[in-house]
Amino acid sequence: MTISNTYAIPVDGDKVFRSNKHGQAELKKMPGVQRIFVENRDNSFINQNGLRMVKVLIVSDSKVSSDACYQKGREMIMAIMKNQPENSYSKRSYTGNYNVPVDGDKIFRSTKVRFETDLRGNHPNCQIRVSHREKSFIKDGICMVVVTITGPSKVEVDALWIEGSNMVKQLLSEMPRSERSDPSIGLAVPSIQKETKEDFIKRVKNLIFAREILGYKNHEDCSDILKLILMRERDGIMDHTELGKAWQSNREDVMLDDIIGYEVPCDDWGAHAEIWQQAQINNPTFNVVA
Repeated sequence: MTISNTYAIPVDGDKVFRSNKHGQAELKKMPGVQRIFVENRDNSFINQNGLRMVKVLIVSDSKVSSDACYQKGREMIMAIMKNQPENSYSKRSYTGNYNVPVDGDKIFRSTKVRFETDLRGNHPNCQIRVSHREKSFIKDGICMVVVTITGPSKVEVDALWIEGSNMVKQLLSEMPRSERSDPSIGLAVPSIQKETKEDFIKRVKNLIFAREILGYKNHEDCSDILKLILMRERDGIMDHTELGKAWQSNREDVMLDDIIGYEVPCDDWGAHAEIWQQAQINNPTFNVVA
């Protein structure tokens, strides 16, 4: 039997689970441990103790094996953090410098963009400064400027940056190129301001898929998913099994590699997820374990 368990670990030490060089190879050698996946840092969150955390998914033959792997990895993380110089979480003031594409710097630069106003409103203890575009530079073929964020702690500064960088990605994907970098043009993209029902359903279905592949058993904490359920039931759809495992009866676990017939490489997480999703669709009577 194969099971998947999800845990939260500090971003400052996630390299223990993320990198073979810093600990993943050692953890994979533990009895029963089969695979380890660490979520993208863009999806990190702040816990009640003020630490920035990220989720790690451990696939093993039992919960005991997963727990043992997590505990050993956690001890390695604590050792790393203990040996680091006094970190920024304990300082009263922290300044972080980040690179942002010029085409999307209006998110941080312009007061005429509602997103930037939201950033300041959500993080009132932080200050934002963006370098002049005359000082821009090329990185990986993209013209960039530096965003400097100052706040009472690294946690708050990083939280603002994560929120803002996600807004930049949205801006770059939705706004015409001719309007992206002009601070005088407000954010008036129809697909951002008014999401269609079809786009909403597609987005939330992808969200359910992403959450469940990371080990979520239910979605009661997600307002968008609950909104989709309510929308379906108002339309007379009471069977939600097509949405994900949370609405399905218990099924036998089957390894993805056994379904496909070979070991699916994990170098490209997006490609791996697509293979898993298709395998699950083709085998609805089983719970395909990635």
